[in-house]
Amino acid sequence: MSRSPTARAAFRLPLVVVDRLPPLRAAQVQPLLDLWTGAWRSGRCGRRAFQPERLVDVLPWIWIYDRIDGRWFCRLAGEEIRWQNGRDIHRRWLEEFVGAPAVTDVQAYFDTVADRPGIGYVHGPIWAAHEKPTLGERLCLPLWNQAPMDGPADGLIGATVPLPDMPREAMDARRVVIPLEAFFAGD
Repeated sequence: MSRSPTARAAFRLPLVVVDRLPPLRAAQVQPLLDLWTGAWRSGRCGRRAFQPERLVDVLPWIWIYDRIDGRWFCRLAGEEIRWQNGRDIHRRWLEEFVGAPAVTDVQAYFDTVADRPGIGYVHGPIWAAHEKPTLGERLCLPLWNQAPMDGPADGLIGATVPLPDMPREAMDARRVVIPLEAFFAGD
């Protein structure tokens, strides 16, 4: 399943800001959100809060990116993420495995989640820039290298889970960002 950047179809998902997170559908996504929410509330929403032993059941679907000089570097990619991409993407720059023009959209989405900051969510086409997009669910969460967590995030942690049996009419073909102030408004 080789997926070269030049073979990818252009597929654009609109970016929409909403005030609440839709219900999660993939069982592998909820534990990451729960751990991240607990880390946020404790004021420690950095990579150290996400030790592998705390994410054993979801580790195959997890990815972590660092933002370095305005570019996104894949620090970690679970086994399922690597398999879905057709190659090992960890320790590579985003533009090395997401080709043009899709890389511009993905980078803008990552920047929005990190800069707002907010929670990113997709329910529908994932790996949408590939020649064979998969239906599924993706959660994208901001990470900070150190407290306080009051500015743009330094990185992202997320989970991407294929849901191949998802009926097309059930999908929401857009990228959603929920600002953190809206997500935590009921706290």
